[in-house]
Amino acid sequence: MDETTNDQKARHAKKRSSAVPAELWHVSEQLKEPGDEIAVGRWGARVLESGRNHPSFFREQLLELSRVTWAKEAVSRLACTFAFEDLETAHQHRQAGEFLYSVVPTSWEPSTRVDMLWISFVGVPRAPEVIQEWCIKYWSGTGTNEVGSTAVPMWEWLFAGPLIVKERVVPPLGLE
Repeated sequence: MDETTNDQKARHAKKRSSAVPAELWHVSEQLKEPGDEIAVGRWGARVLESGRNHPSFFREQLLELSRVTWAKEAVSRLACTFAFEDLETAHQHRQAGEFLYSVVPTSWEPSTRVDMLWISFVGVPRAPEVIQEWCIKYWSGTGTNEVGSTAVPMWEWLFAGPLIVKERVVPPLGLE
């Protein structure tokens, strides 16, 4: 068990040290101006406040349990800020009424790079051992393209600290 855990930690550290992207993108319903701070933990607060009534509550609890078990050094999804690695992924993730921002983290450490496409997979009913494997792959930084040739990774960074808005890229979706 310790060998597996150490292997997983080494893979996570390797994946996390991937090349730092030139630009990062954040999606939010909040109106922000250049220089404004995007606070840590907004997603986690919403999920935990709603509890089991939140559509993502059980999935987020499962991901948090797997993080604590297999990737303790990874940044918690429930206490972070999220930033997408590429503009196309950020656009795909936007919902009605949300702004798109170019952002920079206040600090790169600690941070965790993950393929958010695993989140969609984890929400699909499967045998517990399959879900567990997907959670481990998520936290290890494995791209979904490594297990399926048609999968296109959706890379995002989880930061333990706030993000700073560089610029508002587009107005809210639906008002463009």
